[in-house]
Amino acid sequence: MTSTNETNTNNNEPRGSSHPEAHLPADLEGQLAHFTGTESVYGLGPLFRNAVYTDGVNFLIEKAACAWLVTDAMAWVVQKGPGKNYDDGFMTVELHPKEEGAADLVITDGNGTTLYTQHYTAHTFPLTNGIKMYAVWGEFSRGPAWMLMLTSEY
Repeated sequence: MTSTNETNTNNNEPRGSSHPEAHLPADLEGQLAHFTGTESVYGLGPLFRNAVYTDGVNFLIEKAACAWLVTDAMAWVVQKGPGKNYDDGFMTVELHPKEEGAADLVITDGNGTTLYTQHYTAHTFPLTNGIKMYAVWGEFSRGPAWMLMLTSEY
């Protein structure tokens, strides 16, 4: 993966509607599956110097208005460093929406062990089945960092 562009999620324009599904492509899940790599690496801002994300995650942030999900997950992930306080360079980041409008953010080690859980009493994530992404430790133009990517981009 190359680092050709770096932008900041804080530069996203605010949504005009409080209903994110009004901005969604007809088949968001299908469109997300088409991301199989990345040409650009996006930064999360100065508080997240060791976190980047891919084109697919950028598309998800823009179409589903879910920068909150990425920043919430990465705020926990970036505290871990392989060889320091975490032995592996891989985690899963999952959002599990509930029928009553709540959701759970679950971060695992990829082998079934839950490392962190955050409960939301309400959320705006439009995909009823939720989403699973991977956080992978690697070396990038800005140095070592966690990269958040769609599962199809791994």
